[in-house]
Amino acid sequence: MTTATRTMTRIGIAAFVAIGAGMATPHSASAIVSGGCTATGNETSTDIDPKHAAGAGGTSFDITTGSEWHVHRGSFVSGTGTAPSDQTEGHVDVVVFGLAIPLKSGTGHGTTGSAGTFKVDDLSKYTRTVDITGGSDSCSGSLSLIVDDVSATSTLAGQAGLGATALGVIGVGGVAMRRRGI
Repeated sequence: MTTATRTMTRIGIAAFVAIGAGMATPHSASAIVSGGCTATGNETSTDIDPKHAAGAGGTSFDITTGSEWHVHRGSFVSGTGTAPSDQTEGHVDVVVFGLAIPLKSGTGHGTTGSAGTFKVDDLSKYTRTVDITGGSDSCSGSLSLIVDDVSATSTLAGQAGLGATALGVIGVGGVAMRRRGI
């Protein structure tokens, strides 16, 4: 095996270990709500009208000032936003590997809006921490949704991360054994 091949093998193994560790551990993004707007999230144990969630036994979260919203498996979340001027369009996206995937969008007219209600279980089977962004004509915001009662390794991303880590460890062991002539 040439020196260049060995170097490339080591780089590949290090990348597998880094990717695996990154996928299995939670991360956070800062909540930033811009444009003079405010946003509030609501979590309930049932799929009810988000405008009445906090009054119906649900909990509220101030998205304007909070960066990590801790929620529970089996619950439903919703968000509402208020702008200082009329808005005509809005959207909510889930960010996966740096790519924004549309979750909901719509058009209308007014200073308040809601993206509807989402089931936490629909997202938590893929990952424990979900980065969410949203915006309208002159407002935007982001936060990390963290599902507290889900193990990072029980999600699809966590299992992929563990698998990549295992391959990396096996590769490192293989390289170490070859260098010793075993």
